[in-house]
Amino acid sequence: IKLCCKKFSKWFIAPINSNRQISNNQLIQIMIKNGLSIQQIISCDSIANACKFALENATDQDRIACFGSFLVVDEAYNFIRLMRT
Repeated sequence: IKLCCKKFSKWFIAPINSNRQISNNQLIQIMIKNGLSIQQIISCDSIANACKFALENATDQDRIACFGSFLVVDEAYNFIRLMRT
């Protein structure tokens, strides 16, 4: 997070379907401790909704990056794939 905190203007976070997940509130606290402001963090209830909100808030000049575990990337990929059909 420290390495990326100045590279992204908004961070859309969501829980994953895993027993290894941490809550959004825990993640927010970690993100704030590592240099993000609370205004940069948007807490979502699912990866699909995080993708949806990121797309709705992006301009033509913005880029959206998805990172995390394979569980995160898989859910994001499936959301994008369903949007294209």
